[in-house]
Amino acid sequence: MSISEEAREASHVLTLEEIGNLAQDGGKPAETLMNVVALIARRFRTEVCSAYLLEPDRANLVLAATDCGGNVLAPCAWRCTKV
Repeated sequence: MSISEEAREASHVLTLEEIGNLAQDGGKPAETLMNVVALIARRFRTEVCSAYLLEPDRANLVLAATDCGGNVLAPCAWRCTKV
């Protein structure tokens, strides 16, 4: 792997400090998750980035935050059920 590839890959890694700063800034867990999703979307230059949470029953994923081109959407009740 070349140095430029390593530098590019390293720039995509979120540090614990960055995530900690987002947690301090957001206050509420849902806000923090939306901020993390927005940061990931910017870092990877993606059009869409989503985070799903696994429910305690471990049978369902719940869409918790989505960033669509800079528009961060609040948590909703959309669910994915295991088949």
